[in-house]
Amino acid sequence: MNKKVKKTIFLLTGGITALGLWNQYLEKTIRSEDEPVDQPQEVFYFRKFAIRYSCMGEGSPVLLIHDIGGNSSSVEWSESAPLLARSHKVYMIDLPGFGCSDKPVMTYTGYFFADAVADFIREVIKEKTDIIVSGQTSGIILSVSKMEPDLVRKIILVNPSSPDLRQPVSGWRRVLRSVCKVPVLGTFMYNLAHNRLHMEGVVPARQFYRPQNVSKKLIHAFYKNAHRNENGAISVFTSQINNMFAVPTGTFVKEAKDLSIIYGKYSLEEFPVLRKYKVLNSGILFAPIEESKKFPQLEMPDVFTAQVEAIL
Repeated sequence: MNKKVKKTIFLLTGGITALGLWNQYLEKTIRSEDEPVDQPQEVFYFRKFAIRYSCMGEGSPVLLIHDIGGNSSSVEWSESAPLLARSHKVYMIDLPGFGCSDKPVMTYTGYFFADAVADFIREVIKEKTDIIVSGQTSGIILSVSKMEPDLVRKIILVNPSSPDLRQPVSGWRRVLRSVCKVPVLGTFMYNLAHNRLHMEGVVPARQFYRPQNVSKKLIHAFYKNAHRNENGAISVFTSQINNMFAVPTGTFVKEAKDLSIIYGKYSLEEFPVLRKYKVLNSGILFAPIEESKKFPQLEMPDVFTAQVEAIL
């Protein structure tokens, strides 16, 4: 074995060891943090996986479903849910792979989440339900409405993703997915994409109209939930990289009835996303909320709740 090969092996081994030590340090740091994160108290089992959810209030059922980004969980409804619970029975769910729910190591698809939501309505809520759904989860819930019309009454999309999202069949995404499957390297890449500086700086600046008003408790909850059971979280991460959550949203939007969209005035209005929905279905009701971006339900909960009540 020549010196160049030995040097290469030495550098690779050292690099992998360093990444592994950094991953262990980060995990230890997260677990040692004293500030607790409120977690849903109820448990529903879907395909043997524990799905956490909360329930409050009395009245007609409303199911709140979070976005499917790395830091997503039912925390995004923490401000508006108590307000909605004044006149509705409100359910907040952590989808499998997110928040406090189980994060099995697997390939996640949009239809897997759709099945989980449909089973939850059938077995827990047990009646036709109004659903409020955020971000990229929008198409998934529209598919539930199409396939299980007896389970869903009205749907409200909050800052939905573009309706023309497609699953890629090749390219750099598949390469990146393969890289993410390498144990130490995959964990490092996930941690790099969901690091504390990103959560504390980039997330508030990009996703909130007034980032200076975002509480440390909320950011901590985003960060903590992104790092619960990191192996399962990486599975969600790699599935998302490959757009495995995508469903034929355009078709569902065209055929949807009782569909409304609430959006942050300073989030979607700058982009052609809303126009695409308008072209697909002229019957959609659009409700903008001033002084908000990605999370009007967190930034303007009173206004958000009033819009929801007007729609329902």
